[in-house]
Parts: sequence; structure tokens; C-alpha cells
Amino acid sequence: MKRIGSRENPVIKECRSLKEKKYRQRYGRYIIEGHKLVREALSSGQPLQVMVREDCEAIYWDAEQARPDIEWYCLEEQPFNWLADVSQPQGVLAVMPLAVSTLDELPRNSASGIWLYLDRISDPGNLGTIYRSALALGAGAVLHSKDCADSFSPKTVRAAAGAMLNLPLAIDIGLNDLRELKEQGFQLLATDIGDAEPYYMCSYQHPVILAVGSEAHGLDPEVKSLCEQAIAIPMQQGSDSLNAAVAAAIILADHARRHIICKP
Repeated sequence: MKRIGSRENPVIKECRSLKEKKYRQRYGRYIIEGHKLVREALSSGQPLQVMVREDCEAIYWDAEQARPDIEWYCLEEQPFNWLADVSQPQGVLAVMPLAVSTLDELPRNSASGIWLYLDRISDPGNLGTIYRSALALGAGAVLHSKDCADSFSPKTVRAAAGAMLNLPLAIDIGLNDLRELKEQGFQLLATDIGDAEPYYMCSYQHPVILAVGSEAHGLDPEVKSLCEQAIAIPMQQGSDSLNAAVAAAIILADHARRHIICKP
């Protein structure tokens, strides 16, 4: 491993800049932290760089030997902690390529036949939690409207708990894209509140896209107008809405129960 003792090192400065969205976009990279996520990333072959705090160097000797194609750095405590985004870092982080797909690149052979469309989900914690549920419950891909939170911000990445390593994402998807997908045979369903049909009564015609709006604004009316059906989660009187991540998970779980086999 190349050893770095100062945060003035150009490699450290560039890595630190990835905490900001404009630099993530400029360099096409983002950061993951922690032993579990980095190990998963190494298994998938994705990291560009791995940075290990000096007291954890021995833990990664075997991994370094197995993956000589990756840039490996051993950092003293001060520059490593300067890079870390958590108050008690585990001692390892990895620099990853921004993995974003175009619509044409998204896999069309998902066993579940369901994608999510997220409309203006502004909270990165909610966004990451939706990714985690989507992967666990069999969604084939997640699409974003232009005004969603950043998929690769540190808070989103932490909440996703590694889901984005294996979940196809497409961002800045607009009305014309949804129209095109509808013409290709996708059934568009809108999550709604009020008198919409209960989600457990829905008849899915695969492939399907489930559109989920933000708690603050709901679905964009134009997106909703493209949807063939609105479905809702029945709630007790006095409750007006659910967290977007919770709502998405409930409907995905019901879809998975009916259409794919999930491990108990």
C-alpha cells in the first residue's frame, strides 16, 4: 500500500472533495465507508481506490494481494478521519465509480417485473431506505425524477446499506421517458391516498412501474395522469400519510409475496 501521512496529499484532497455533489459529478466517483460495505464492493469488483487507516492495514493485506488492479492507500489517523463522514469511522473506505444507467441499459429480464419511479423524494435517508427495500423485495430497477435527493450523498449511501452496489439506478427520468416506457408495455401505477383502490386488491400487469411521490408534495399531477391506476394503503382515521420509504416497502412486500419467492 502507498502510505499517506498528510491531508495535503492530492489524492486525499480529491477524495475529500467527493463529499460535495459537484465534485462527485465532476470525477464520476463517490465514497463508501465501513468493513461490510467495502468487502461487498471488493467482491463485486467495483472499487477504484481503497483507503485503510494504518491500524487496520493488516486486515486488508490478503485483499490487496488478491486485487492488485485497485489503488491501495494506508493513511495515518489524522488524514483518514478527515475523509470519514462518521464520528467513529471503522478504518476503511473505498472510492467507487458512479453507477448510473440509461433507460436502455436497465435490465428487462427481472424476475419480479417491477420497477420504482421516485418523484421528488427529497430526504436522502428516505431515498437510501427505499433502495434497501427495493433490493430486498425484488425491484428490478429504481428510476428518479430530476428533483430527487442525490443518490450518492454520504447520508443516502449509509441508509442504503450497500443496496446501490447491486441495484440498477436511472436518474433525471422525466415525463417523456415515462411515456416511452408506457408505449413499451409498462403498466404505470400511482401510489395515492384517500379513495384509491387498496394496494392488496391491485392486479399487476407486468412489467410494471410503481410511482412513489414525496410526503410533502405527493406525485406530480402530470406523472399521476400517465398512470393507469392509483393504489393506496388503507390507514386508520386521523392518519393522513405514511413515510415514502415505508409506503414503498409495504407495497413492494405485497408484490413480492404474490409474484416472487423471497427467502423467509
